[in-house]
Amino acid sequence: MIILVAAALLLQDGPGIEWTTAEVEYGGEKVAVRRGTLEVPERYEGLSRVLMLPVAALPARGQATGPPIVFLHGGPGGSGLSFAQSDAGEAFFGAMRDAGEVVVFDQRGGPMTTPALIAPLSGPLPEDFLLNQEKFSEYFVAEAKSAVRAFEGKADLTCYTTVENAKDLDLLRQALGVEKIKLLAHSYGTHLAQAYLKQFPDRVESAVLMGTEGLDMTVKLPSTYKKQLDQLTELIKDHPNTKNDVPNFSLLFQRAVAKLDREPLVARIPVAGELKEYRVGGFGLMWLLRWDIGDTADLPLFPRIVHAAYDGDVTPLLPMLRKRHAQVSAGFPLVSLVMDEASGVDPARLDLVRRESAGFFFAPVVNKGLDALDGQLGGTILGPEFRQPVRTNVPTLFVSGTLDSNTPPSQAEDVRKGFARSWHLVMRNGGHEDCIWNKDVISAVVGFLKSGTSQSRVISLPVPDFQPILKD
Repeated sequence: MIILVAAALLLQDGPGIEWTTAEVEYGGEKVAVRRGTLEVPERYEGLSRVLMLPVAALPARGQATGPPIVFLHGGPGGSGLSFAQSDAGEAFFGAMRDAGEVVVFDQRGGPMTTPALIAPLSGPLPEDFLLNQEKFSEYFVAEAKSAVRAFEGKADLTCYTTVENAKDLDLLRQALGVEKIKLLAHSYGTHLAQAYLKQFPDRVESAVLMGTEGLDMTVKLPSTYKKQLDQLTELIKDHPNTKNDVPNFSLLFQRAVAKLDREPLVARIPVAGELKEYRVGGFGLMWLLRWDIGDTADLPLFPRIVHAAYDGDVTPLLPMLRKRHAQVSAGFPLVSLVMDEASGVDPARLDLVRRESAGFFFAPVVNKGLDALDGQLGGTILGPEFRQPVRTNVPTLFVSGTLDSNTPPSQAEDVRKGFARSWHLVMRNGGHEDCIWNKDVISAVVGFLKSGTSQSRVISLPVPDFQPILKD
């Protein structure tokens, strides 16, 4: 049974968290971790359901003092708590403890919140959903509508926007009993951080924005991915493992897409104990690679995958297909799509997307299917005022990677125009996730969180180690 309460009644005594503390092994040492649940209204006016957001707090190390450091995870629809429990998360947050208490929470609708806006699929993935754009869009829209029906009477999708996320963040600040917080944000978390800075300009001591997405940048530009393919083409052309076999990666990719449109690959992967067959056309190849085209952990396999696909060999693609199949089969990420759709797009940017899409073979997958929904989810679409840039004096460190096509350095520079006290740390050859585990970046972030000041500079990471082409 769904219980509705007056939002004002829920908030009148101020938010609170009942903490439990347990000493656990974290990052190689014993740490007294506090855990609790933050209750927030789904709707901040009138009658509302109560949402429950899990929170964890890691104590500062040594003599570190100052406002707590609140981590804003990506997605939208990711999980800061899940990341905190991973090896990478333990190393990252363990280092951040040198700058103060670290607080991690999951944003509304995420997989560890109540309710979690992730719907089970209506059935098994069809064997032709990666055949072409038409088949994919048909399936994607049908599953989106099924997910919306699954939450009828259980969630108000108009309440799942970045504006509400920012209000939840301020309730967390109040529950922590502090006047100000420090923001540590990644990917979509930077989008939320900017919304919070606009709504609550006096509540932030300092901010770190890693992989920056501006308030008007939810819809991606095809030119960003054209530049990424050009960069990869140059790196692959010069790499000793690939220079003799892939002199023009972008051209090879385009030819592979055209060939698979004529002669789709047949891929067989194990699903529920038996082999399932899927047909992968040119659109499917692009869609599978689009997920990781800004991630240096997977980029080394791209030349091998595309070269083999052009030759009619699906084998190098199978691990990526298995990974994405498992991810998609886990449930339809309704919260991610509702949140992204809510942030909206201004007509001028939409027109730019259309113009940049003309003649660009990779354009159909740049926005990964969000464009197929066309406002059909029934959530709120925020107006142009939401997408206006931030103007602030809050000390802010931006971190970007030159091989991050999701949130390239150019986006950080655009956002940074409104940040009067800011610095930009650029990772040459860095991807979307490298800021989380690169030791030089982590050291720079900790130093900034301690001092509130930094310097703009470039650090060089190794070129991705592209794998040799498989030959008979």
